[in-house]
Amino acid sequence: MRSKTTFGVDCGGRFDRRVSQRRSSAERRTDSITQKVSSPSSSYGERGSPDISACEAIGVVRELAVVHAAHLAEGTARRAARTRSTRCALTSRAMSKVTFEAELIEGHKGVTAVEVPFDPEVRWRKKPFRLAGRRHGWPVRGTCAGHTIEGYIGERWGRRFVMIDAPLRRVADLSVGDRVSVTLTPSEDPATLARAIEQSKRTTQPGKARPDALPPPRIDVDGPLARVRKICAGWPGVLETTTFGHPTFQAGKKKTFAVLDDHERPGMLCLVVKLPAPEQARVLRDPRFAPSKFGARHGWTSMVVDRQTDWKEVPSLLRASYRLVAGKRLVAELEADGAV
Repeated sequence: MRSKTTFGVDCGGRFDRRVSQRRSSAERRTDSITQKVSSPSSSYGERGSPDISACEAIGVVRELAVVHAAHLAEGTARRAARTRSTRCALTSRAMSKVTFEAELIEGHKGVTAVEVPFDPEVRWRKKPFRLAGRRHGWPVRGTCAGHTIEGYIGERWGRRFVMIDAPLRRVADLSVGDRVSVTLTPSEDPATLARAIEQSKRTTQPGKARPDALPPPRIDVDGPLARVRKICAGWPGVLETTTFGHPTFQAGKKKTFAVLDDHERPGMLCLVVKLPAPEQARVLRDPRFAPSKFGARHGWTSMVVDRQTDWKEVPSLLRASYRLVAGKRLVAELEADGAV
């Protein structure tokens, strides 16, 4: 048998036998062509002796057969590799999803939760994230009694838990003592992490922070910052600066009208702008918006900036904020340019 490396593929088992069978089939077809060309009835040359062109044709046919077999082998190898990759991905997803049944219990401070029967660090091979204060946990998404949940797996006193909030209990009609089916999957989505940080504030924090807990993933500020710069480019008197480490845009000296902030909602990037009262009331009906922690009664409002952000509505928010803080001269110049 010829060496397997002839085809440029490292094969084994049934796959090797299939390649060998295909190669043998190609060689049999080539030998058949050779016999026909070399036979006394061949039309390529005189009786019993094919001419040069016939010999060349035989060589070409042999080469084509080998190349064809090699292509078949390579294609089969690629398909096998894709199949293995797909199976590994499916297995990984299946291993990350955990389903269990547990009793809904009430703990300290009236927090309702279900006890988690596995160690997420062992099961998922992931360290916990730092949450609020000295707390830590594993952000998760999943379902509880068929309804979506988003939060984190916390641990205290050797026990692990997932909080089940009151709105979910009402929707799922759950009471303390009920047994529920829970499915959890680890998540590093910024929205899930932000939810976990807020949720963790309702629990008692440990005396010491876990030293190996991971810091929250870095928030991408560069992309949104470039977009805000482009929108405000050319506006009269616009200055870009930094306040308390946050990119800030001002209309004239010390008149802030926009801030990219990651403290409004921990773990998430927000665009903070000042809006007229009617506009603020309108946008706050959208869960992406929230009153700013600083100056909400004066119109300051935060908007979550993530992959789902509709950047077509951002220019109008920035213009509204600019008009409120900029001096009359700057607003007149902007109106003269037709930008507002």
